[in-house]
Amino acid sequence: MKILTTKDYSIFKKISYNRELNEAHVVKLMQSMKVNMMPFVFPVNKDMELIDGQHRLEAIKRLDADIEVNYTILEKYDYSDIVQINQTMKKWTNQDYLNLWLSRDVNIDKTPYLTYQHIAGNYPFGHCMIISMIGIDNGGSRHRGFKLGTFRALDLLTSVASADSYLRVSQRLTFPIDRNLIIAISWASNNPDFDLDSFVHKLELYPDEFTKQISAVKYLEKIANCYNYRKKGSRIYLTSGHKNRYRH
Repeated sequence: MKILTTKDYSIFKKISYNRELNEAHVVKLMQSMKVNMMPFVFPVNKDMELIDGQHRLEAIKRLDADIEVNYTILEKYDYSDIVQINQTMKKWTNQDYLNLWLSRDVNIDKTPYLTYQHIAGNYPFGHCMIISMIGIDNGGSRHRGFKLGTFRALDLLTSVASADSYLRVSQRLTFPIDRNLIIAISWASNNPDFDLDSFVHKLELYPDEFTKQISAVKYLEKIANCYNYRKKGSRIYLTSGHKNRYRH
């Protein structure tokens, strides 16, 4: 790897899919550099677009100390390299990953990320809840897939319907909805005899009967108890697998 040097910071260009500058991080780097200027090599592509180090470069510019910087031109790299490089310097946020994979320069199926963006922008659910709500297993962790560009999700209409359902549930709880409850409801929904409307109706009638639990399994037990409360006829029995069944 050939290392080049320059004091002309204008040769570096911002890459379209990198993160927006975090002002607090820039200021923190400036303070650190005043004490100890650690060596760093800025990786750029053949178009002199900065692959990593945009916060560090901005800090150096603001110091206005005529500092010589090192850089290297990478002929070949992929987008997972960008993620790996940046993670070692400053932890990426979920928004950073979303911006990366929605970038026009990235050649992946953006549909799942657009669906995620729509749900995140229109519903009061956090990242982990949305991933659990609309994500599809594809042989690995859905959360890891979101970061690596392999995230798969339900189609938009199904995702919206799912989010609407969870919103209805959340509006009838005496505590904030959480990821474990979303998982438990998805398990319950594997049973064709489980009717979400009936469950929501029970929550309306007996809101104090449904309390916060410590795990998805405990929530599933609570869902079954709530669903069967004062129910006439056959009682539903729920499990975390696909073998849900009625118990008479």
